[in-house]
Amino acid sequence: MKRPTAFSQVWWQERGLSAMLVFLCVALFVGLPLETLGLVSPTVVGVVMTFLFVSGIVAMAGRGWVTTVVAAVVLLFQVVRWLSMIFPSRTMSVWDLSLGLVALALLTTFVLRHTFRDARITADRVRGGILAYILLGLSWCVAYQLVETLVPTAFRFPDAHVPAGPGRLSHDLVYYSFVTLTTVGYGDITPVFPFARTLAIVEALVGQLYPAILIARLVSLQMANPPAGDRR
Repeated sequence: MKRPTAFSQVWWQERGLSAMLVFLCVALFVGLPLETLGLVSPTVVGVVMTFLFVSGIVAMAGRGWVTTVVAAVVLLFQVVRWLSMIFPSRTMSVWDLSLGLVALALLTTFVLRHTFRDARITADRVRGGILAYILLGLSWCVAYQLVETLVPTAFRFPDAHVPAGPGRLSHDLVYYSFVTLTTVGYGDITPVFPFARTLAIVEALVGQLYPAILIARLVSLQMANPPAGDRR
C-alpha cells in the first residue's frame, strides 16, 4: 500500500487521528483514575485533553471554513475550561460542559465521516472506527455531567459513594457511560431524572447499532475495493 506523502493533508490526517486515539486513551483510562486517587492534579488531565483537541484540529487541517469553525469552537472551549478550573462555579461548569459537548460532537462527526467514506480499507480507517466509538462514550459522559450539574439528583450513586469533586464525578460518569454504551449494565449507578434516562436509552441503542453498522460498512467497502493483488 502506498504511504501518504510526508506533510500532505492525508499525512496530517493520519497522524492527527492516531494522536487523538492515544491522548484519549491516556486521559480516560490513565489520567482520570489517577486524578480520582489524588495521584495527579486536574491540570495534568486538562493538558492531555487539550492535546486531544489540538490533534483533532490537526487531523481536520486543510478543510477550509470547516477547520476554522472547529478550531474556533475548540479554542473557546479550552479558554472556558481553564477559566473554570481557576474560577470554579456552577455557571462556568455549565458553559464548560456545553462547549465541550459541541466540540466533541464536531470532532466525532468528522471521524465518523472519515471512517465511513467510500474508499479502500486501511489501518487508519480502523483506528478511526475505534476512535469514534470511544468519542461517543466520552460525549455521552459530558452530556451526563451537564445534566448532573443542572439537576444534582439526576443520578443515583451507590450509598458508599462520596463525590470528591469534579474529577471523581467525571470518572464515575465515564465509567457509567461506557458501561451503558457496551450494554454491560452493572446497575451500581442509575439515572433517575427523565432526561438522564432518555440519554441512557439512546446511548445503549447506539452502543448496539454502531459495531454492527461499522462492521457491515467495512466489509462492504473491502468487497467493493479489494487490494490490487486480488483484482482479476
